[in-house]
Amino acid sequence: AIKNGITMILTKDDRIFYYEGEFKPKESPEPTQLKELSFAQEGLHKYLADKNKWAQDEIAKLSEQLKNNQIQDTTYKRMVREVKANKIAPTILIKTDDKATYKNVIDVIDELNINLIGKYVVVDILKSELDLINEKTGGAL
Repeated sequence: AIKNGITMILTKDDRIFYYEGEFKPKESPEPTQLKELSFAQEGLHKYLADKNKWAQDEIAKLSEQLKNNQIQDTTYKRMVREVKANKIAPTILIKTDDKATYKNVIDVIDELNINLIGKYVVVDILKSELDLINEKTGGAL
């Protein structure tokens, strides 16, 4: 399992569903529940900003040091990379069903970059995740 994993599933009509941690099937005591985020400022952006606030604060401190010539540019870049790679940083798994748009994937990646999230990957959706999405969107045929 991925530490601090957050799975985002994109589907039709610009909808984003997500869950945190590992996927837990229906049979398990606490099955995975999908929550929804929107592309609005108080949706995805706020969620990611809150999740990654500690990193943004760290990077802001480093930017200040760079501005005041306390550290060199190469040091700054290395330290920013280290903050983004920290084990407490969230890892975002981006998944799509066949109704999601490429534009939405790019928009999510843009938000990850804006919010200084360094660990994300686009991976295939699981059948069990697809079933949950179809329940939420009435998408199953």
